[in-house]
Amino acid sequence: MAEEEKKEGEEKEEKSSKKSKKTLFIIGGVLGVLLIMGIPLGYFLLRSGGEEGGEVQAEAAVSGAVKGLVMEGSLEEDQYEEGEEAIGAFYAFEPFVVNLAEGGYLRVEVQAEFKSREIPRRFYLRLIQIRDALIDLLSSYKREEISTRAQRIALKASIRESINKILKKDMVKKVYFTNFVIK
Repeated sequence: MAEEEKKEGEEKEEKSSKKSKKTLFIIGGVLGVLLIMGIPLGYFLLRSGGEEGGEVQAEAAVSGAVKGLVMEGSLEEDQYEEGEEAIGAFYAFEPFVVNLAEGGYLRVEVQAEFKSREIPRRFYLRLIQIRDALIDLLSSYKREEISTRAQRIALKASIRESINKILKKDMVKKVYFTNFVIK
């Protein structure tokens, strides 16, 4: 009888150790799944709080605090010397690289100076249309039509007119080239 009790005790121990291994395996699996799902979930929940930042960035672009904006002319109007013009806000376009009409290409960086000290909201709302019009304009030229200084000055005037035409107001005072390469 003692032997039977001994066998029964060993069987109970064996069953309980199998049960504890099975329970441990289940708990480990549940924790693993929670960990795998929890990390991305936590990341997206913490990141979703930054969506308001996108609205703030869009508003900042409209109000004039963008990468392309360079505010110059820190002097007040009464501090300008006689005959000296006030400097307006500048907008630096991303570089244009276009194929020219009869072969070759043009790489140009354009800066637009506005009449006012701030870039108008209307400009930002029409920026894609302006860039498209400038690409069409630049790609319509032949190499010989933009190779001299006088021709580049005429090109600047054409760019200014194109921008003002899209804006439907005379907002751009001058256009500058900060890089101009014909190949």
